[in-house]
This record gives sequence, C-alpha cells and structure tokens, in this order.
Amino acid sequence: MGFIRKAALGSTANLACVFLVQVFSIILSRRLGPASFGRYRLWVGAATIVATLFTMGIATANIYFLNHLKTSKVQILANSFRLLMVLGPLCAGLVLALVCRNPGYFGKAPWPVAALFAAGAGLGICMTFLRQLLVAEMEIGKVVGVEVLQAGASLLFAAILACAGCLNVCSALVLTLLNSCLAVAVLLFFLRKSLGGFPPFDWRLFGQTLRYGIKLSLYHTIYLLSAELSLILLKFYGKFAAVGLYSRAAALSGLIILIPNYIGPLLMSQWSAASGKQRARQVEAVVRVFVLFAIGVCLAIFWGGKQIIWLLYGRQYLGAQAALLFLAPSAGALSLFVIFSNLLNGAGHPSANIWISTGMFAVLASSSLLLIPRYGIGGAALGALCGSGFAALSGCLCAGRFCGVSAANCLLPCKADWVFLYKAVASLIPGREAFNNGDL
Repeated sequence: MGFIRKAALGSTANLACVFLVQVFSIILSRRLGPASFGRYRLWVGAATIVATLFTMGIATANIYFLNHLKTSKVQILANSFRLLMVLGPLCAGLVLALVCRNPGYFGKAPWPVAALFAAGAGLGICMTFLRQLLVAEMEIGKVVGVEVLQAGASLLFAAILACAGCLNVCSALVLTLLNSCLAVAVLLFFLRKSLGGFPPFDWRLFGQTLRYGIKLSLYHTIYLLSAELSLILLKFYGKFAAVGLYSRAAALSGLIILIPNYIGPLLMSQWSAASGKQRARQVEAVVRVFVLFAIGVCLAIFWGGKQIIWLLYGRQYLGAQAALLFLAPSAGALSLFVIFSNLLNGAGHPSANIWISTGMFAVLASSSLLLIPRYGIGGAALGALCGSGFAALSGCLCAGRFCGVSAANCLLPCKADWVFLYKAVASLIPGREAFNNGDL
C-alpha cells in the first residue's frame, strides 16, 4: 500500500474516530455541564503531561531507529517492554500523588477513583510505546483499528452510564482506565508474533534512544504545556466553568489539526528515509494541502460557530464563542507547525523543534498572562493565536534552512495539489492501485 493510500486511509478512518469522540464529548459535556467538565478536563490534562514526561520521547525515537538506522525490531521490543515495567508504575504513582495532594486545583474525588484513573495514566505509556512500533512499520490499518475501537468503546460506555443516570466526573475518570486497558490488549494482540524470547536489555541502544528521545520529549513536553497552559491559567484566574467553556472551543477548533496530528508520525517515518529536493517537494505539497484545508474549516467555523456550539453542547456553552473566533486560526497555524516539526525530527534536527516550542511557550505565556485577567477565555484564545503564529513562522524558516523548503511554494496552491487530493480519495477505491504509481 503506497504512502498516499495509507495516509488517506488513516485520515478517513480518523474522521470516523473523530465523529465517535465528538459524540462522546457531547454526551459528557451535556451531562456534566461547563464546571464539572472543566474539572474532568484538568485531570485528563495533568495525566497527559505526566505520561509525556515519563515516556521521555523514547517511543517516538524508536521510529527513527527502526526506519533510519535499521535497528532490530526484536531488540527495540525487548527494551521497550522492560522500560514499561518501570515507567508505567512510576507514572501512575506520580499522577495519584498529584491529584490527591492538590484538591483545591483538581477538586476532591474518592481515593479509589483517583487510583483507577492513575492506573489508566500508567497504561497510557504502554499504549504510546506499542502504538509507535506499529506506526514505524506503517501498519496503518491496525493503528486505525485500535483508535476506532477505543473511541467506540468510550462512546458505548458513556451512553450506558448516561442512560443509567450514573455519568458524572468520577465515572468519566474511571472510563479512562477501561479505555487504556482495551487499547493495550489489542496492541499486544497485533504484536503477539514478536513477543517472547527477548534478548537481554541493550544498554547501549537504550542510551542512544534516550539521548535522541530526550530531545523529542523536550519538544513534545513544551508543546503539550503550551496547549495546557491556557487551561491552567484560566483555573487560577477563574473557575472550573471557564475551563469547561474554553475546552469546548478548543475541541471544535482542534478539528483543523486532527489530521496533521494523526499523519505526523507517518510523515516523520516517510521523511526519515528521504532527503534532498524530493523531500522538500513532498513537504511543500503537504503544507499547501493543509493550508487549503485549514482555510476552509476556519471559514466554516467563523460562519456558523455559534450555531455549532449551541447544537452540540447546548446554550450553557455559548460563552465559548468568544474563544472560538481566535482558536480557529490558531489551530490552522499550529497544524503547519506540526508538519514542519515532523520534518525536522525525521531529518535529524529535533533541537530546532525544542527552540521553536520554547519560543512558542514564552510567547503564549507572556501574552496569556497579560490578556487572561482582563479578557478571560477570549484573552486565552488570543494568546494561543500569538504562540501558534510564532511557531508556524519559525518552523517554516527552520525547514527552509535545514531542508531547503521554500516558504513561497508552501503558500501558493497549484494544480498538483488538486491531483494529490484526487489520488488520495481515489486510492481508497478497491482495485485502483494504479493511482499509487504517483505516490509521494
């Protein structure tokens, strides 16, 4: 299966997954309300940050070592499983301590609920490691299957709890554990032929992946902190309700960046094996396609954002429109940065992403601290736009310096872009393998 076909298949299935996740979030939002949903969102955000720190970028570094350096898959698996036995419990313990020791920030929850939620965070690390191994081998069908199964299971459990009148913050937090358990079980099933008979732990390989992974981890951690900083500041300057409103606006605008986020690791895998002018042309074509996509979604959000919020989440969330108007173009700019960052990672320049994401965080933090106390969620969204705009521009400049990508060619659509989209759609039709001859 060619790259266009794999990316198109993954993106199409991802849209189905997005639909399921959106329905799940709609049920959760309507049943919990802005304040309770904001509290739930803070728990999930904290667990995500901790899990990213404990992963140390090794899971993503494995893609580079498998594809670019041709490291043995068996040895990568052996190292990964032994690391998971240590990192998973440590992550769960830290999450548990964090949420239990800060009830003023997270709100109080029964100790068993906090423990189950923390266990889900620990399993999230396992899910990340195993998923990236499938991504490295371009096993898109399996990756998509896991994600659709997760989304479908979450929706089913939430619907059952809602019908029974038991859907609240605590039950929603416990769902994260069930979700992680299901994903890990399916991933282990897909990797079953590679399990067993592992060689001894390779400390040299661990050191290599750790050094490269820490650079990636710093970038991902700063990037994630940038995404979560607005919610953190809104909680300090406001209440749970402000967090809930902003998170719903971010979820809608996030539709722009979902596909770039999904195929980002695929692009890194593809570009780690390519170089020179061919890779530069690939990057320029991908960026142009996503510019067109982002502009279209932004216009749709500007035109019907209020109606969409009311339809999906109800009148109690209409206050989110103040943030949505700025978050839509912010997500568009961020989607371009995702493309450039995966290029730089695949080309062996992860340090550039660290500097860019650090600058983005600084711009976001400074502007948010100035704007949020006065303008609330609207100020948080404007601060996010400043940060993502800086990241997109800096990423483009670094891509031009290190990889020969032309900024002008990234912004000017051409006939080839429409051919690219046509091939992506046509490649999904059974029996149309001829279209793969023009793959990127």
